[in-house]
Amino acid sequence: MSARIDHLVVAAATLEQGADWCEKTLGVTPAPGGKHAGVGTHNRLLSIAGDGFAQAYLEIIALDPDAPPPQRPTWFGLGDAAMQARLRERPRLVHAVARCRGLDEQLAALARLGLDAGRARAAERGAL
Repeated sequence: MSARIDHLVVAAATLEQGADWCEKTLGVTPAPGGKHAGVGTHNRLLSIAGDGFAQAYLEIIALDPDAPPPQRPTWFGLGDAAMQARLRERPRLVHAVARCRGLDEQLAALARLGLDAGRARAAERGAL
């Protein structure tokens, strides 16, 4: 299998809390991101690109209070009450997202290892 880190995901109770954490912890303000239709979340982004990871970024994600109820489960368990309680304490690194070629083959290889990576879903990546 061949995969590279695409982005790191930091979940926050609110985008404001996540941006404040980023400014205090990393000394930079994350750029505006977007809204995730049907999932009930929104984000802010920070490029962390470097050698070998030309498009890598940090995503700060939170439930979108202005979004209609999600049409499917929220990413990273953000809709879970226990997760929201932990996020009220502080933002947390919750996931690393990989980029790969041959996604179906990658998922099959993980399944052979006994790992359930879930189902693939189409998504779009905006500009950083």
